[in-house]
Amino acid sequence: MAIVIMTTATIVFVACKKEEENVLQHKNNMYNNNIENIGIIHNNALAYLYEECFNNVSNLRNTSFNTCNLFIKNCLQTYLNEYYNIDLQMSGQVLNEMNENEYAEEITLSDFTSGVDDEIYLTALTSIYNVFEGSIASYEELDLLLTDIEQSVVDTLCYENVRMACDICRYSYLYWKENYIDWCNLLSNPDNDSLCYTTGGWTAFKKIIKGDVQGALTGAGIGTSFAGIGAVAGALIGAPFGSGLAGIDIALDSAAARADRQAELNN
Repeated sequence: MAIVIMTTATIVFVACKKEEENVLQHKNNMYNNNIENIGIIHNNALAYLYEECFNNVSNLRNTSFNTCNLFIKNCLQTYLNEYYNIDLQMSGQVLNEMNENEYAEEITLSDFTSGVDDEIYLTALTSIYNVFEGSIASYEELDLLLTDIEQSVVDTLCYENVRMACDICRYSYLYWKENYIDWCNLLSNPDNDSLCYTTGGWTAFKKIIKGDVQGALTGAGIGTSFAGIGAVAGALIGAPFGSGLAGIDIALDSAAARADRQAELNN
C-alpha cells in the first residue's frame, strides 16, 4: 500500500511539475525570441500599471515624481515576473541602466539613434522619429507609415528591432487614445469633476508614445548587452517603463494644474 501511495504521489508531483513547466514555457514563448505579441504585452503592462496606481492613489497623490518612479518600477517588475516569467534581477538590470528622468523631458533624434552606426538602422530610426514630427489623424495613417518603414528593412539585421519599435508605437497609440484622459485625471481631486481633462489627441499624447518607442529601443539595446536577457525582453521592460513614467508625469502635472485652477476659483 505504501508503494502505491508513493507511486500515486510521484505521479501527481510529476503531473504538477509538468503543468508548471508548461505554464512557464507559455510565458516564455510570449516574449523569448518572439516579437509577435510585444505590443499586446506592452499594453497589458500599462493597464496593470494604471490599476496599481489607481489602487494606491491616496499614497501617490501629492508625492514626488521620484517616488512615483520607484512605484512604477516595482510594479512593472512584479507584473513582468508574475505574468511572463521575466526574472526580477533581469528586469532590475535593465531598469537600473535606464535614465529614469529621460522620459520627463523632450526626446530628441539623438536619443533614438544613440550608439547606432549601421546606416540602414539609422535611416529607419530617423524615419520612426519623423513620424512624431508630423500630424497623425488616425491609426490607419500611422499604421501605413510604420509599415513602410518596416518593409524598408526586411531581410536586414536591424529588422527585429525596427519591427519591435513600430509595433510598440502602434499599440501605444491605441492605448493612449483610449486611456489618456484617465491618466490625466488619475491623481486629481475627485471633488472637482468640472475641472477634469476631457480632451486628448495625437498632439496631446504623441510625447508619451515617443517615450514608449524610446524605452523599447533603449531596453532592447541594454538587453542585447546583457547575457540571458536579449533585445525582446529588454524592449518589453523598457517600453512600458518609459510610458508609465510619462503617464504618471502627466497625472502629477494635471493634478497640480487643476489644483491651481481650483485655488483661483476659490479666490
